[in-house]
Amino acid sequence: MAAVTWSPKKASAIAGSVEIVGMFSGTKVPPRAHANLEAVLGKQFKATLTRLNFTGEKNTTLLVDGTKRPVLVVGLGDPKKLDLTVLRSAAASAGRAASSFASATVSLGETAATVLKSEEVATALYEGFTLGTYTYDVYKKSNKKDLKKITIADVTKATTVAAFKRSSAVCEGVLWARNAINTPPNAKAPQVFAAQIQKLFTSTSIKVSVMDEAAIRRKKMAGVIAVGQGSENRPRFVRLTYRSPGAKKTLAFVGKGVVFDSGGLSIKPGDSMTTMKCDMSGAAAVAGAMKAIAAIKPKVNIEGYIPLVENMPSGSAYRVDDILSYRNGVTVEVQNTDAEGRLILADALIEASEGKPDAIVDLATLTGSCVVALGDLIAAAMGNNDKLRAKVIDASEKAGERFWPMPLPEDYRTLIDTPVANVANAGPRWGGSLTAGLFLREFVNNVDWCHLDIAGPAFLSKTDGENTEGGTGFGIRTLVAFAESYN
Repeated sequence: MAAVTWSPKKASAIAGSVEIVGMFSGTKVPPRAHANLEAVLGKQFKATLTRLNFTGEKNTTLLVDGTKRPVLVVGLGDPKKLDLTVLRSAAASAGRAASSFASATVSLGETAATVLKSEEVATALYEGFTLGTYTYDVYKKSNKKDLKKITIADVTKATTVAAFKRSSAVCEGVLWARNAINTPPNAKAPQVFAAQIQKLFTSTSIKVSVMDEAAIRRKKMAGVIAVGQGSENRPRFVRLTYRSPGAKKTLAFVGKGVVFDSGGLSIKPGDSMTTMKCDMSGAAAVAGAMKAIAAIKPKVNIEGYIPLVENMPSGSAYRVDDILSYRNGVTVEVQNTDAEGRLILADALIEASEGKPDAIVDLATLTGSCVVALGDLIAAAMGNNDKLRAKVIDASEKAGERFWPMPLPEDYRTLIDTPVANVANAGPRWGGSLTAGLFLREFVNNVDWCHLDIAGPAFLSKTDGENTEGGTGFGIRTLVAFAESYN
């Protein structure tokens, strides 16, 4: 992964093995938008690129020999359609295309700035280059040479520098989350992951408290106890606290933390188990967002709630037909031990609700049904307050993460009825993401709440823009943007 920085110097004054420049497609290009192309390829750059059949379509790249050093041209597409998402993806594509070079100097920002605000350009470039060149190679030795340093040129405005610094804080949280998600399950048992979260907040203003199994039992966290009891790796519950001086509102972030999900006694098929190290992506998102928040310091108080368990089959595992009694008075019949995420989230939502925040947002890789409905690039947003859900989705659009509003139909609530308890933890096959949301609603006590099912984009089988294969840290940018806007 490349280290990204910025400099007030012009690109020509910055050392680099390759220079990255941008090019729009079409003929209606803003004045001086291609000045950098002319500077590095000469006045005949249009003829040169036309001869090489490069038209500037978005995310296309071309490596050519420049007047002083190799030049990587990345397409930005139609200038009328350039936005942060397109620019972010272009930067990611360019970073990967330049991976064989030791260092890169970037001057495509000057081209993009003829269309977008300089602060927007800074955000997109930093996130695109940093996140788009990420790789997880902790356990893999390789002689492959990777791009080590990317320097973005001609950064002079104070507002642009501030945008870079904010993006740096956000990306630090995302990269930590990606590493945590990609870590194999034998290296992140609940107690180990809890310790990693504690370490993350060393020397920050975030207060961290970790409950062990005894404390969890004293708290009567029925779901965490039940799901965790089948594993030799005992559960933990992490709470993170951020305080902003003078803040009048409080948010609660809740993240599902199943460090590995075998399905329990309702065991998963082998193919469905191969990516289940990612079932703590919601937990990683909350921790990563809080790391960024510690640096950015939004004017709102925030509490983070992270239940951590390993869902395993054994002689001590919880069973189908068990009935769990939660401390808010709700009883749950277990109809599927592979619907475990909602059981531990229920405890966290009770805990969050008791703190009486102004709003709760939870994130979870909760249902395969959500992936069936929306694919693997879009997450679902649902809840008990349409205005809150709209605010979260608005924040996600600004952050470059895709959510789609989903309903919680009142008549679907009967689908999780059971004659022996208040609610069942599983319903029929169809509408599974909605019945899961309706289940969670049972544990939110008169607090505005938004549930984010991130099962699709939390872990990708192939790279998409700045989101690389494997764990993505999806949801962190949305949480940070939402916290900044909530005052």
